[in-house]
Amino acid sequence: MAVPSLESRCLCAFLLLLQPNPPSMARAKPLFITNIDPALAACRPLPTQLTHQEHYMASDVEQPAKGLLQSLKSDRLVKIYVGDEAQPYFVQQLVLEEQSSYFTKALQANAFSEGQTACLRFLDDSAVAWTYFFHWTFRSLLTDGEDGNYKEEDLIQCWIFGDKPATWECLKHGVLNSPPASKLRQLMAEEAVKYVMRTPANRMSMLDQFDGAAGFTSQLFQALTSYNEGAPWLHGRLTACGSDGCTKVWRDYIKGEPPYKHWVYDK
Repeated sequence: MAVPSLESRCLCAFLLLLQPNPPSMARAKPLFITNIDPALAACRPLPTQLTHQEHYMASDVEQPAKGLLQSLKSDRLVKIYVGDEAQPYFVQQLVLEEQSSYFTKALQANAFSEGQTACLRFLDDSAVAWTYFFHWTFRSLLTDGEDGNYKEEDLIQCWIFGDKPATWECLKHGVLNSPPASKLRQLMAEEAVKYVMRTPANRMSMLDQFDGAAGFTSQLFQALTSYNEGAPWLHGRLTACGSDGCTKVWRDYIKGEPPYKHWVYDK
């Protein structure tokens, strides 16, 4: 049974770092309505004498709020059993479906038994990988791991937990929606070449799916040349080590000025 792609979500988390100020839930600002009659704050009906600006601001906030409140009333909790743990995790279906289309399909009431019972079982999965997945889902951050360190075994479990085909879809989305010659495009070109070259039979025809992406052909050629030359940074992007020591080459893909304190390997 396929599982949602944590590996691709980790890649997307890295892509967020390409922004000068990566978004964080901790910095989220509350939304305020200004210039609205005090009756609104008292939960009474809106007065009829609203200005054009007040009507616009009220509807702009009210509609998304209604949708959220309605989903909270109708949404159901899904039980998730992981590994040999007897105690399930309870997660809102809406939250799960926002993370992966896998959950949307699996939880259809008329399609599978999982959808009818609102119960998912992943008996062969790693509890640690799901811990990382839940932490990302609810906090939009990657956990620092036990004692601030990652165990190699845990990282391997996270990789297994991921669905590699979904990573290719993530790459295509990044290429087709990023500006030509951007740092994001450079990263996407290198990852696409790595993906294709490590696929059985080196299916170069997969690169035809990027036809129409302006300027991407030259970036693919550069990435392919570097790959064939065995460029160490292409195979170990986090920390490339050579005769002159180790270099944090991931900085080459980040916009903005140092320090980059958001990346766990930059210690």
